[in-house]
Amino acid sequence: MKKKEALFVLLSFALLSMMALSYLLYAKGKRVIIFRGMLQERLVNELDQDQHLFHPSSSLQDLWVTVNKNIVVRRLGFHDTRNSSYPSVVFNCMYDDRSELPHLRKLYSLLTFRNRSTACYLLEYWVAIGDLGARERYQEIYFNYILRTKEKITEAPVHGQISIHSNCSFLSRTIPIKDNTTNKNYTYAVCLHKSIYNLTEPEMLVHWVELNLALGVEFMTIYLQNGYIPESYYTLMIPYIKRGIVEVLDWGLRPPVIPGYTKFWGQTAVINECLYRNMYRVKYLGLYDIDEFIIPQKLKTVPELIETFEKENPNALKAVAYIARNAFFYKRKESLPEVKRLPRRTMLMCYRMSFLPRYYTFTVRNQVTHLQHQYHKVIVKPTAAIGVWTHWVKKYMDGYTKEFYFSTEDALIHHYRVPDKYPLTDFNEKVFIMSRYFNETFKGISENLCRYYYL
Repeated sequence: MKKKEALFVLLSFALLSMMALSYLLYAKGKRVIIFRGMLQERLVNELDQDQHLFHPSSSLQDLWVTVNKNIVVRRLGFHDTRNSSYPSVVFNCMYDDRSELPHLRKLYSLLTFRNRSTACYLLEYWVAIGDLGARERYQEIYFNYILRTKEKITEAPVHGQISIHSNCSFLSRTIPIKDNTTNKNYTYAVCLHKSIYNLTEPEMLVHWVELNLALGVEFMTIYLQNGYIPESYYTLMIPYIKRGIVEVLDWGLRPPVIPGYTKFWGQTAVINECLYRNMYRVKYLGLYDIDEFIIPQKLKTVPELIETFEKENPNALKAVAYIARNAFFYKRKESLPEVKRLPRRTMLMCYRMSFLPRYYTFTVRNQVTHLQHQYHKVIVKPTAAIGVWTHWVKKYMDGYTKEFYFSTEDALIHHYRVPDKYPLTDFNEKVFIMSRYFNETFKGISENLCRYYYL
């Protein structure tokens, strides 16, 4: 009996030893795989500096780095060589500075270059973007700051890390640095100027893209507040992504990256990331919401509008941006005439076509719109702008002048807002200018929405 017990103990020990050895070999192999994966990710980041931001991103850590409890930095920096006498590295920062104003915390960046050398640089707060007067009213908890190196950086780094210590100790996660090389050259592009997080009608994205194409837009950038909206928003954009006219990035400024809500989940940082990612590939960049469009009143496309405007106003060539004044449009009983003539079967070919674009059905606006002009929007020149707010440019490069305004006879922002912002007065008029875009937009909308909903 004792022999059997001894044999059982021996066999049990041998079995446990084999299991332990197998686990150690597995763990060792797994560590090797993880290490190789980290190396592969690092090399990819060096070659494709912004690929980690594109939807679908793997995690919020890919999108933001945490410096301390009050400061987060977008995980993409830029080598800004627009001023050849002062090339620098720029970071896009969100900072809850309420407890520290008027003194802001000093920040530093350890930059790593292609030869693997490193250097520590003091960062300066180049421009602040936000509205101090409306901070509490709109819950603008985090202010947007554009940071840049205090010293010239002539060579594009591979990546940077942020620290609150002058010796660049206790570093953040690496932030890839986008250099100034590009194989794109667009005349006119547009960014949705805040991340999408609360839309209930994903079809509006298709409406937005198709009208922008009709207006002469060559490329569009869209930010999704990933985790807050369904995947259908992205799925609808896939045909446009494949055509090379739309890019969709994840934003991810939300808990646990920050503790809670800040105005439009960091709208100002969206605007300025879009500015810097387009500074070498776009000549004119429009920054609008999903229910806003700059509509030439005499010409068809925005590039035609700008070309004519600059010929008639030579001083505008040095302006940092062009501003179009806002006009709210209202939905009443009358749609565009083309809508009335559509056969019923056309509207029923897929049920999502029953949801028509607002620019087909909102045809009434006030004749007197001066109270609405404060909601104007901008077309910026990315080579000139340093920091942009929702309605104007906060800071621009030397050699440029402030914004020029389009006359209301030349261009208006058509703002199809729900609910109404201002009441419709007795002094109103019906406007059917959008009929000029009907055939082109309806074709694109029906093809893309019906293709998607028949899949």
